[in-house]
Amino acid sequence: MDAEQAEQLRRVVAAGEAPSVSAYVAAAVRERLARDKALAALDELWGELPAEPLAWAQDRLGVAAGQGERPARAS
Repeated sequence: MDAEQAEQLRRVVAAGEAPSVSAYVAAAVRERLARDKALAALDELWGELPAEPLAWAQDRLGVAAGQGERPARAS
């Protein structure tokens, strides 16, 4: 986490929008783990999305290539 993100997080906590830095980070980790689990389940059901349709969807949604992509799987 860079210094700017840490400062933003401290401001979130100071404003009462999160109970603590630890709680905020723990919630983010839970959400990411749930997302990764859901993506893995979709991959298991349907296989990984081929590059061409993914590029088409990113173009239509105005999302930069690589933005929001899932992490590489461990071998």
